[in-house]
Amino acid sequence: MLAAFDTPQALKDAVIKEKESKVAKVLKKIKEEDEKGEIIEREGRKISIFIINLTDKIIEEIKELPMVMEIKKHHSNRITIKIDEGSENGVNTTIRTILDNNGIIKSISTKDPSLEDVFIKVTSKKVE
Repeated sequence: MLAAFDTPQALKDAVIKEKESKVAKVLKKIKEEDEKGEIIEREGRKISIFIINLTDKIIEEIKELPMVMEIKKHHSNRITIKIDEGSENGVNTTIRTILDNNGIIKSISTKDPSLEDVFIKVTSKKVE
């Protein structure tokens, strides 16, 4: 496509409009796939917890929580848990489960997926 533009700004505006059109198509496709459940697995909020007296019972109780997507036990009584980011009280529920099972938490940290993580995850899926 060849077109004459009277100003550099007009050329810039035309390029932006064309890109916006392509982005709108991609976003529409992503929304349709998300509604069908075809989007790549959710990233999830990651929690790392060091529990002084970690037991198999505590791990099993955490696994049973509906918002827990994944749990890993490390060699030093530390567990990492991936919780569905749609869960508003996932961290609180996890902590309450540990405390209800007499767990003693020494340290805890959380990491939400960054905007960049989500963008890369969504855009890395091939959109036709």
